[in-house]
Amino acid sequence: MADIDDLVTQLAALTAALNTAHTAPQAPHIDALAAAIAQLQQQQQAPTPTPSACVLPVFVLNAANPHFTKSWFAQAEMVLQLHTHNDADKVRMVVSSLDTSTFDKVRRALLPDIITELQDFAKLKKEMIKLFDAEDSLFARRFAALQVEWSGPEKESIREYEARIRECMGSFDMDNFGENEMASLIYVIGMKARALEPLRTMCVDALRKNPKIPLKELSEMVAASILTRQEQQEKSSTER
Repeated sequence: MADIDDLVTQLAALTAALNTAHTAPQAPHIDALAAAIAQLQQQQQAPTPTPSACVLPVFVLNAANPHFTKSWFAQAEMVLQLHTHNDADKVRMVVSSLDTSTFDKVRRALLPDIITELQDFAKLKKEMIKLFDAEDSLFARRFAALQVEWSGPEKESIREYEARIRECMGSFDMDNFGENEMASLIYVIGMKARALEPLRTMCVDALRKNPKIPLKELSEMVAASILTRQEQQEKSSTER
């Protein structure tokens, strides 16, 4: 920068000397040179633009949203894409967005890794989602989608409701959703009576482990459970 300033000063002095030494017809050329030098000086003095800082949204856990952490990371990663950072920097920025209580929870979840030494952004993301978000199965997402309710435009606009339905459909995995999967959903949803809660829970647990369990097999499992319960009741009555 100093060398350029020296050069500009020397050129300015040269221009002044030429203006003094040359005749009037040549003055326009000298004036053009002087204008160019002045423009160069202004460019050299102009401040260099400062890049905007990378600021992540504050992480405030929303217990009403079972997938809040996953959503938060999606937003945070969009911000990070606007800047150039290595994994270690990303980890520090995410950690700096946590309050003291949340920081302690994340720190314990990462053990035996030391959070102050962690440089793996993907691992931090995975552990935080595992720690704070609800863990659900494919069947549970399908089941929840069929329980969706709309309370009217006073509480949720029709467009918001439409977007929620589209999100629910994304959880269905339609490429692997056939007649048997639909039948299983209807089978479980039909068990609405309070007395059937144990049977419904048994079916849900089985479908969590295997969303493709055949309806016939599911029904035989329920029948066996009912038979066992009836036998226990008869035995209890006989003993009395």
